[in-house]
Amino acid sequence: MNQHTDVSQSSLSSKQQHGPLEWVGMENIRIPLQGLVAHPVEAKLSSFVSLSKKDQRGIHMSRIYQIVQDLSAQPLSREVLSATLQQMVTSQNGSSSGAKLKISSSPLFHRKALKSEKTGFKSYPLQITATLKENVESVKVAVMVEYSSTCPCSAALSREVISEEFAEHFSKRPLSLESAREFLLDEKTWPAWPHAQRSRAYGHFVLNASDRLPDFSHLINKMEEALATPTQTAVKRVDEQEFARLNAKNLMFCEDAARRLKSAFQNSSFKDFRFIVRHLESLHSHDVRAESRKN
Repeated sequence: MNQHTDVSQSSLSSKQQHGPLEWVGMENIRIPLQGLVAHPVEAKLSSFVSLSKKDQRGIHMSRIYQIVQDLSAQPLSREVLSATLQQMVTSQNGSSSGAKLKISSSPLFHRKALKSEKTGFKSYPLQITATLKENVESVKVAVMVEYSSTCPCSAALSREVISEEFAEHFSKRPLSLESAREFLLDEKTWPAWPHAQRSRAYGHFVLNASDRLPDFSHLINKMEEALATPTQTAVKRVDEQEFARLNAKNLMFCEDAARRLKSAFQNSSFKDFRFIVRHLESLHSHDVRAESRKN
């Protein structure tokens, strides 16, 4: 049987541009993946190898595709990632010296309401990036959590207006415990209210050479505990009241959120980490952002 011509493996002619390429491959390959969380999830994979031969036209794409597809057959681990990177390089018959694999997913986590029996599902985007370059392997992981941030400045200004309204209101009528309570419960007598917004925190973690892949549910829980006001799923009034209480107790600028996360992970064993927080402003038409690092 005659072999089919593989044009991608042909040498470039003298009229074509020569030179190595850092990364060549495929993006957004979809497979079911085990090992990220307790249950299999849909994942998107991007896989690349270097094209080190400066006069070779292309790489063996189909070989990389099959290697990536085989990841669905077993739970993902640090060992599986290492073996996959090595296979990707070897599959190119000497034309590649490096490989990179990026895995993205947004698994659903079952979440309980703050006070009531209500429950619901919440999506948490996560990503793993594994790279083999010059025989050195690096693995980075990232997760994103959403939370609520109530502006400390807005809260202070609102308290100031409320106190002035309170003083003016009771300068004209007797003050008693009952009348003060009526004032506080009357929506019409509240002249100002602090603004809050949905916010996002992105955690990027660099693993040590001997580290296993982290427990993503633990990472997510620790970030949410540090921020204290994670967004909710199904709620009843008692949950919404508790959420309002937590927001009042945890007033946050983006700088506060970035420092909270750094403090929570400062003693972790990660080689390095970086947090990016974005507050999707309700006052402004732009967003605000802060970053913090381990070192």
